Amino acid sequence: MVINAAELLRSTGLLSIEHVLLVAQVECSSTLVRTTNSLFLSEDKGSAYTVDVRLPPGQYASQISASLHLVLGHDVPTVPDPTIASRTGARLASSEVSKLELGAKGSLFPTEALDFSGSLPSGVPWLMNLTYEDLDDAFLGAARLFVNTAHPAGRVALDNEHANAPLIRSALRVDIVRSLILQVASQERSVFDASREFDPESIGHVIASFCKHEFKADLASVARMITSDPIEFETRMQAAFGYLQQLDGE
Repeated sequence: MVINAAELLRSTGLLSIEHVLLVAQVECSSTLVRTTNSLFLSEDKGSAYTVDVRLPPGQYASQISASLHLVLGHDVPTVPDPTIASRTGARLASSEVSKLELGAKGSLFPTEALDFSGSLPSGVPWLMNLTYEDLDDAFLGAARLFVNTAHPAGRVALDNEHANAPLIRSALRVDIVRSLILQVASQERSVFDASREFDPESIGHVIASFCKHEFKADLASVARMITSDPIEFETRMQAAFGYLQQLDGE
């Protein structure tokens, strides 16, 4: 952000910009989470300022709103004019609110298409990543599907018009659900309270729903199945999602 110090002082009536705090704010109406960071303006720093905001994993979903604000960082006791802001926290100016979609509308989770070369395993068509701290974290903020544009199957999965898209996507769906359940079972060490109720749109709720509809079992039972009967886990999952059944021309 570029700040004109002379204009700021003229418009606010303040005597020094070093009373002013630049606040960056990111919030999510879906999860009711807000994260901020701030720094004081200084006459020694020039006119360009950067404020980094690190978002906690798993707590933002659907859409985020970002904005910048100039506020008083501390009381200014010697202000003769009562119309001039002098109290800590008084807002002096605000930017327009910028909104960012974290995933396409109608999509179960954000998807990124990129060439895996040099950053991710280049021989795989896609990769499902889940980063969270608690199963009640927002699923949309924790899950991300990476599709490899350098892989033939990855390109087909992204192409709605390709004749083999249904076939490839049946494999993709199986890989996604398998990966999500395995990641949760591994992180939770397969210890689940079968009676636990998860927040709507949370990781636990979404994956428990997969288990209920596709395996006809609760999350705890499916997690145990992974270690006690992995063949049963794999075959039931493939059958539920019609794995590789949609061959072109049949």
